Order: sequence, then C-alpha cells, then structure tokens
Amino acid sequence: MRLSTVHRLRQAVRAVELDVRARMGIRPMCDLLQEAASEHAARLGVGFAELSGQGLAWILTGWRLEVARRPAWREEVVVETWPSARTDRTADRDFLLLSPEEEVLARGTSAWMILDLERRRPVRLPGALKDLVLPEVPRALEGGCSRPAWRGGDATSVEVAARRADLDANDHVRNTAYLDWLAEGVPEALFSRSELRALEVSFRAEARAGARVVVETVKEEGPERVALRQRVVEVSTAKELVLARSDWAGVQEGPGDGTGPSCPKG
Repeated sequence: MRLSTVHRLRQAVRAVELDVRARMGIRPMCDLLQEAASEHAARLGVGFAELSGQGLAWILTGWRLEVARRPAWREEVVVETWPSARTDRTADRDFLLLSPEEEVLARGTSAWMILDLERRRPVRLPGALKDLVLPEVPRALEGGCSRPAWRGGDATSVEVAARRADLDANDHVRNTAYLDWLAEGVPEALFSRSELRALEVSFRAEARAGARVVVETVKEEGPERVALRQRVVEVSTAKELVLARSDWAGVQEGPGDGTGPSCPKG
C-alpha cells in the first residue's frame, strides 16, 4: 500500500492565458489544473507514458468548478491536487487553486476512467491505483460530480466545427476544447456583464476532427445569478456529447489592475 500526498504546482499567469477582462480564462484555468493532475499521475506511476504503453488512456467523464476570483496577469498561483475517491472503474481527483497567501481562488473536482484505446471501452483501474491510500483531507467540493439535467425549452443554438487544433494525443477532441464551444453559446448580453462563477460538465461521448456540433443553451433567471443549461450535440449522428450547467453573476474586482500586456506600436 502506498500513501498519496497532495501534489503542488506553482506558476505565474501568462499573457496567453488572459481573456477579454485581462483575467485568467476558464479554459486556461482548467488546463492548468489538469497539468498538475498529469504531473501527479506520472509520479504515482499511472501517467500518460505508463498508460499509453499499454494501449490505455485517462478520459475525463465529469468536471465541476467553482470560481471565487480569477487571477490577473503575472499573478502567482498554486495548484493543489489529490486523488479523492475511487470505485472499481472510476477515480475522482480534487483541486484547489490558491494564491501564495492561501486565498482560495477556485475549487474543483473531476471524475475519470481509463479507456482501452483499441476497443474504445473503459477498463478497471490498475493495481497501482487500487493500492493507493487516499490522503485524509477534506473534499474540495462535497458531492463530487453529477450529470447536469437537460430540460429542453426555449433554447438558442450555435453551430461549431471541431478543428485539428482541438485534438489531443488520443486523437479526439480534448475536454477543455468543449469549454470554448460552450462559451460560444453564452448570450452576448450575459457575457458582457457577468462572469462564470460555477460550472459542471458531463462528458457523454467523444468527437473527432471535422465533426460539426450544435451548442444548445437555455437561460434560467435567478434573483442573484443566471444559470445556463447547455448541451453539445453532433449534427451528423444526433449524438449527445456534453451536458453542462453554469452559474453567472456580476463582474468582481480583485488584486491586480485587470490590465494585460500591450503590443508595441509601429
């Protein structure tokens, strides 16, 4: 039996990770969390190299994120991540995104399975994971991940095409590319005056390069926040690829002046 520790990754926010508000975007934030997860998995002997040599790969099935504050350009952040739960075929991993002063900027949890790349089917977790003793720390978000409900209704829709640049090393659309697709479905009036505060995504099926998908969005007004329910459907097969729910609220200020780098004139 081996004891898993909490893995830490420290990084400054890069200019390329800024969004239109000169804050770290949601996709770069999730990319950073998953980079820390990848580092930790490798140290535990179940990383990309170890699994790919066996014809296997990690796949993300669920993602949940709550954002308190998005860091500004050059602001240092620390990711803490650890395996938090598991079954015979699934593994949960939690995240904290912190400032160097231990301010919690975001909390996240994720659900994973291991895929047989030839058969395209999930397999049981390897012994290296089953023998791992989980760290005795509180969950970053209680309750783990769930499947957001799609209720239909008065939905808006936008069509998106999967690009080669959206593909990962397993030759399917990387999970964070779906976040960009979901963002395209956010109504402009909401996007211009609000920020994402919470997000839950359930990945239902994979997409490949060239796939055309429709992002459907239903808005639910609340007293303090607006919720969006979304789903991504492949046009050619009507296959449901992603279900998502997000909460949006007014823009918040925080440390940093909210400005990013500028290009030289001339």
